[in-house]
Amino acid sequence: MCRIRSQMCWGQLMRDRCVESADRYVQSSDRCVESADRYVQSSDRCVESADRYVQSSDRCVEPADSYIQSSDRCVEPADSYIQSSDRCVEPADRYVQSSDRCVEPADRYVQSSDRCVEPADSYIQSSDRCVEPADSYIQSSDRCVEPADSYIQSSDRCVEPADSYVQSSDRCVEPADRYVQSSDRCVASADSYIQSSDRCVEPADSYIQSSDRCVEPADRYVQSSDRCVESATV
Repeated sequence: MCRIRSQMCWGQLMRDRCVESADRYVQSSDRCVESADRYVQSSDRCVESADRYVQSSDRCVEPADSYIQSSDRCVEPADSYIQSSDRCVEPADRYVQSSDRCVEPADRYVQSSDRCVEPADSYIQSSDRCVEPADSYIQSSDRCVEPADSYIQSSDRCVEPADSYVQSSDRCVEPADRYVQSSDRCVASADSYIQSSDRCVEPADSYIQSSDRCVEPADRYVQSSDRCVESATV
């Protein structure tokens, strides 16, 4: 019972029972928590010192300076772990959050939509699987391409070394220093041939592009919309 109004109340009336001095205790929905400077309210039970613990929806988490709240269970020290939607991930300085499971050290691994990729300094994320070292490989929409310093991305498959080949919409063209991209097939050496919408034209120093067929040497012929005309001097 509280003392009379003229005297200091050491307890205050609650729905269930009296809590002790308001400067020491606060109300809890199930029972009294200890000193307010040490404890705070918890929906299920009392958590320990407020400067050490925080509220968790399911149970008490450990010291607030070490742990943080997790939707399913308590995660370990906040300076080491972070929250995961399914379970606790390992130290934050080593691991990061993954939608399906924990990935390995953040300085080595990054998040992948399907699984963990290997060291971040070596691998990058791929929509289907892990690509090999980032310094050697890049992402491909269908599969992993070979070393980035040698290969580039192709919409259908991997093209050969980037210093030799370029991307083609249908297949790989030969070395870039010899060939260029063609919409239908590969043209011969770029220093000799140029691109044609229907087929390959002969050496660029002799022929030019025609919409229907190849014209003869550029120094003798010019382009015509229907056929080849003779020397421009004619």
